[in-house]
Amino acid sequence: MEYVEDRPVDEETESAVSVRLLRGRDVPRGPALQHTHAMWREFERADLRGMDLQGADLWSAHLQQADLQGAVLRGADLGQSDLRDANLRDAKLQGARLWNANLQRANLQDADLRQAQFPDADLRHSNLRGANLYRANLRHAMLDGADLSDAWLWGAKLEDVIYDEHTKWPEGFDPPPPERALGAKRRA
Repeated sequence: MEYVEDRPVDEETESAVSVRLLRGRDVPRGPALQHTHAMWREFERADLRGMDLQGADLWSAHLQQADLQGAVLRGADLGQSDLRDANLRDAKLQGARLWNANLQRANLQDADLRQAQFPDADLRHSNLRGANLYRANLRHAMLDGADLSDAWLWGAKLEDVIYDEHTKWPEGFDPPPPERALGAKRRA
């Protein structure tokens, strides 16, 4: 049996995500944590590489600087979560809900974001190079300084997105007009 934060981690407790305050620690690798409800939401700097978190309820989770490279987050609820500086390279986020999530400076390179929901998300200065955003909803998302080079944007909802002259779009892509007035209001 393993121990994390002086609590035993076995198959039952691990499936309920009863591990708290995992800042900078390795998360136990056992059964998948898919379709779980995280009772504690402190995953700052946690190593979650390759974890199966499919369908997990991570609403308002603190995932700053977490390493989620290659993690499976299909259908996960990450609404209002803090993912600043998180590594989501090659992560599988199809259909994930990221409403109003903070993804500033997050690495989403080559991530599968098909049909993911990003309304009002903060993606400023994020790396989305090569990401698949097929039919993703990015309405009112902030993309100032984001790098979408080589991203797949076919069918993506980009109405009222906020971006600036530093935002990099795929070659030949004609971005919609930026929503400047809303952007100024949201930053105040």
